[in-house]
Amino acid sequence: MWGGRANHYLPLAFRQHPHQGAAHALVVLIHQALGTRGVGEGTPGSVPGALGSVPGAVSDALSPFGIEVNEPPIRPHKLWREIQKAKARQAAD
Repeated sequence: MWGGRANHYLPLAFRQHPHQGAAHALVVLIHQALGTRGVGEGTPGSVPGALGSVPGAVSDALSPFGIEVNEPPIRPHKLWREIQKAKARQAAD
């Protein structure tokens, strides 16, 4: 609100929002047996950002064990092994 008055920056009321619609495009994939896409394959532009946040979330969840996940792929057996190593270290201390 630099250089302006507070009433210039009021949030929009419900009826003031622009109409937003959804459009669907039928694209048949010849490389798939059914010619369809899987769930989540429709917007490849947003996927890299989502994938980048997963290792951080896993690291946050495993921080009580002192485990840090830096890069994908994150495999269940690898996480299990790291948790078991961390538990063994904590028991030894």
